[in-house]
Amino acid sequence: MKAEPGAEFACRARNHQFEYGGRRVEHGVISYYASRTLPQATSVGAWLQQIDRMASDDLAAGRLPAFLQLSLRILGDPATPLPGAAGARR
Repeated sequence: MKAEPGAEFACRARNHQFEYGGRRVEHGVISYYASRTLPQATSVGAWLQQIDRMASDDLAAGRLPAFLQLSLRILGDPATPLPGAAGARR
């Protein structure tokens, strides 16, 4: 996300009750999907695709309400490798 020059940046993230380990746990929506998909991602672009896919699957299955649907984008090069990612390890 990026604010217009001179404008204040504000993130209005919301929480939701997610099924986690067999029980309902309140978690930030963005951080829930980001943390669940990061271990498999090799680049920033791949990470965003995995976040979108997982959130879309949850939306379609009724696990995520439509008003919490994510709309994220990358500022910069989506091919940037993630530190420690499987594709970056030697």
